[in-house]
Amino acid sequence: MSNTNIMVSAIIPAYNAAKFLPAAIASVQQQTYMNWELLIINDGSTDDTVEIVREHQKKSDRIHLINQTNQGVSAARNQGIASSRGKIIAFLDADDQWLPNKLHQHLQHFQSNPGLGVSFAQVEILDQTGELTRQVSSSSPSELGGVKGKEEGGKVLNPLPFPLSPFPRPHLAFLGWQTTSSRLTDLKPESFLSENPTTTTSNWVIRKEVFSQVGGFCPYMSYSEDLEWLLRVSCTTDWQIAGINQVLTRYRTSSSGLSSNLYYMEAGWNQLVDKARIYAPKLVEQHFALAQALHLRYLARRAFRLKLPSKVGVDFITRALDSDWRLFFHQPQRTLFTLVAVFGALVIERIFLTNRKVREGREGNTVRLTKLSVEGRKEAGEEKLQ
Repeated sequence: MSNTNIMVSAIIPAYNAAKFLPAAIASVQQQTYMNWELLIINDGSTDDTVEIVREHQKKSDRIHLINQTNQGVSAARNQGIASSRGKIIAFLDADDQWLPNKLHQHLQHFQSNPGLGVSFAQVEILDQTGELTRQVSSSSPSELGGVKGKEEGGKVLNPLPFPLSPFPRPHLAFLGWQTTSSRLTDLKPESFLSENPTTTTSNWVIRKEVFSQVGGFCPYMSYSEDLEWLLRVSCTTDWQIAGINQVLTRYRTSSSGLSSNLYYMEAGWNQLVDKARIYAPKLVEQHFALAQALHLRYLARRAFRLKLPSKVGVDFITRALDSDWRLFFHQPQRTLFTLVAVFGALVIERIFLTNRKVREGREGNTVRLTKLSVEGRKEAGEEKLQ
């Protein structure tokens, strides 16, 4: 594969993405590798998404706008794949960004490994405003021999007040944890059953022929559709999925969330399992209990990070341990941290509520005493008049 002769089709699915889309487009235009086209799939936006794309089209004939009725991100990505001309596909969410050398590094990765089908790297975390958080999501250790993945479907974001190190930590291997290099390369089918090693589709660069072999994203899945696609590739093809030990993508987090969203994510993962039972029944049978425990623990951490009611996190971590108590022994530190976080939040929440009730009770008593005092003085005054 000669780098300069290969066209890369960058695909941005966009729904009401006007706020962040310009920065995403700029990150594609700033690539050091220049042989690319950019397909922006407008998924029925009602804001200024279309106008923004058309303004950029006036300055570049490599940017293409494809409009469709709102069908969801999976259908948008599939439309982009079908419309692409490149032999390499690279996804970018409208609120994420690429570093300038991303495409160059991934093309070199493909050139050095003909069996590589999906290339990914490490991800740097942005907050909602686009500021760097100094956190790197390169996948956390997985009990199943794989890695930990993005928020959505299982994205790995450190919920603790200190960052995950992007550097190898050999001493963790002694504890049953994987070092960074193994989390990026030694991936097995079970690595994709519960958690997403790649963190986000914005991190993917893929040979187009892989899609020809396994198909696109499941159009009716809104959660875990990326993880299901990776699992399908790993289970049904000989293509390798491997990462580069370098930050090449920036992923924007959201500080808002609803409890219902996490339960939708759980339902999406259950859909993944149902599909996996069709093409990998033995894998699901062997690893389901621990995979479910891992996914529920991830949701518990996410609930804590989003500052949702403590009962939500407690529900997820309790069911995680009920699914497979071995979670304690496979990854004791992460499980312990999650337990301390969610149950600690529950205790603090109850103390706060108790103190509030006591305070309200005292205030109520003060009001009643004041009222009685006023009434007493009034009665005493009436007696003197008599």
